[in-house]
Amino acid sequence: MLFKNKINDLNFKRFKTKAMRKYKQALESNLVDEDAKPINNIINKNKNYYTTSSCAGRITLDGYNGEENKKIHTWIAKWHRTITLEELNNKLKEVENYKTVYLRTDPFIFHIGCRTIEDAQKILSRARDIGLKRSGIIETKKRIMIEIIGLDELHIPLKHNNHIIILNQKIPYLLNLINEKQTKNIERRQKLLKTLLNINHNV
Repeated sequence: MLFKNKINDLNFKRFKTKAMRKYKQALESNLVDEDAKPINNIINKNKNYYTTSSCAGRITLDGYNGEENKKIHTWIAKWHRTITLEELNNKLKEVENYKTVYLRTDPFIFHIGCRTIEDAQKILSRARDIGLKRSGIIETKKRIMIEIIGLDELHIPLKHNNHIIILNQKIPYLLNLINEKQTKNIERRQKLLKTLLNINHNV
């Protein structure tokens, strides 16, 4: 068991070193969401954890010209905050170029590598204590990974197969719903930050 623990510890250190190198490169290239940085920094400063990917949560206008595949879509617009009707209307002028268009808001998400299962459970218990029930362990074979994910999402089809689904007069109502979801996402992310602030002392 002692030998196995040493191997696991070496693997963890190797994965963390690689993840920290990639994170530094992402920071230098301005590829890390500004609002995700505080949580990333708390996690990465702890010897038992590291982050591999993160998103602070966002509102997007997504365009598709073929199969509705996340990998081949186009972000017509992307905001990591609530938005105004004027901002949305300005971007809606570009939807004519796409066969299918969604207005959506997605929650924050953090993927975290953990030294041990016990370390993973400590983070998960904190997340679940503030209501993040969708969070869980997503990998254990090569490394221990957990996913912390928010709850506030809404995907609204505005256009499908070149047919307008949502009338213009309904857009303000839908935008209110989207902004409400994003506001709740920001509040939950702040709760997560608060509960992790003393991670380096108590987990």
